[in-house]
This record gives sequence, C-alpha cells and structure tokens, in this order.
Amino acid sequence: AGDYIAFSNDNQWMATGNALIQLENGIPLATYPMEEVNIPMIAVFSPDSRWCIYIIDTAVYEEGVPYTPQVKAKLIELDKISDNGNLGAAVIGESINIFSLIQFSADSRWLMVKEERYFSNAEADKSFVYDLEKKKSHALPYPVVDLAFTQDQKHVILFGGGYGNDGTYKLESPEVWKLPETSNGGLEKIGGIETADSTVTSQNGRWLISAPNHDYSEYTSMPAKLWDVNC
Repeated sequence: AGDYIAFSNDNQWMATGNALIQLENGIPLATYPMEEVNIPMIAVFSPDSRWCIYIIDTAVYEEGVPYTPQVKAKLIELDKISDNGNLGAAVIGESINIFSLIQFSADSRWLMVKEERYFSNAEADKSFVYDLEKKKSHALPYPVVDLAFTQDQKHVILFGGGYGNDGTYKLESPEVWKLPETSNGGLEKIGGIETADSTVTSQNGRWLISAPNHDYSEYTSMPAKLWDVNC
C-alpha cells in the first residue's frame, strides 16, 4: 500500500501504491503494476484524464553507503497502455533532490514540475515545463519558488525568491513568461509585476493579489493590490 491515492477526472483511473488501476463504475477492472523497486511518492492526472505523472525515487538504500536520491518524473499516456499491461512510462525529468510541485495547464497541453534543492546547493535548477503535445521539456529560469499558468494557457507566472546575506528570506517580483510556440523555441520573458509583497494567484490564472507582509511590531494600513495578468 502507498501513502497516496489519485483519481482521474473521468473516474476511470486510480493510482495508489505501485499500481495504476482502471475502473468501471467505481469497481476495479484491471490493475497495471508500475514495476518500480520503490513506491512512488505521488501521482497526478491531467484535467482531460489522458496523462498520469508520478514521482519516484529509484535509489536503493544500502546500509553503510551514502544515500543520494535518484528522483525521476515519469509520464504515462493512458490511452497508449498496451494490451500486455506495459505502461510505457517515459522519464521526463530527473533530480538528486525532490520534485515538490506538479501542475497541469487547464487545457492539458502543458505540465510544470518544480524542484526543491534539499540535497544539493548546485545552481542548476531542474524545474521544467513540459510540452505534452510536442513531448519536449523546457528548463524554467532559476530560482523558482512558485508558479502558475495564466488564463490563456500561453503564459506562466514565475515567482522567485531566496535568502539574502543577512539570512532573511526575500521574495522577488513575479515575472510573466511566454510559453514556447515551436519545438525549437524557448520560454520568453515578456514582463513582470513590481511588488515584493506576498502574492496569491486565482485558480483560473486571471488575477493576482499582493498584500504587504504583516509586521507584528508595526501597524500598517497599506492596502492589498489586485492585478489583472490576462495576457
């Protein structure tokens, strides 16, 4: 048994433990083993129920041997599962850290995966956006603290930040990047939102609200701001 359960939006698939289960009226119809040595950490289905991504640490623990994670993001195209049960899982991302955030675009065209650098101080970030139509990965600018798709599904909002020399954590102004239009294209920065306040994006990616960080030692009446990020 695993520590997660994920259902597809059409209620025809469930992922849990080391298995992908096909459902019919809520009853298991067929079980497809993921055939991994370890149990996946999490699985997420796309909004259109066509794709399933799961995160797995393939490293095998050995007593007395230094442990280095070998985390992989694997993608399954559900309508391409073969009759013999082969899931055809493709590795679309690898890291020696942890992939901590998975987000599909509302139209299921794009997939963003964010990396946390718990086990490495390397500047090379493994966060990426994946084009599910062209099946190509594009690296996200470093560093990325949070991310969101805009309402038109053609842009992403990237939130950066990090610790300063004084040890305090500082947010950076959110940036709007255009998603690649061709296979050979890349992400293109088209603008930003000038605020260092805490921010929240609406679920549909249309609005962003920023509010000053609360300082308990000093009263502030500075209002929150609402930004229209429709590109």
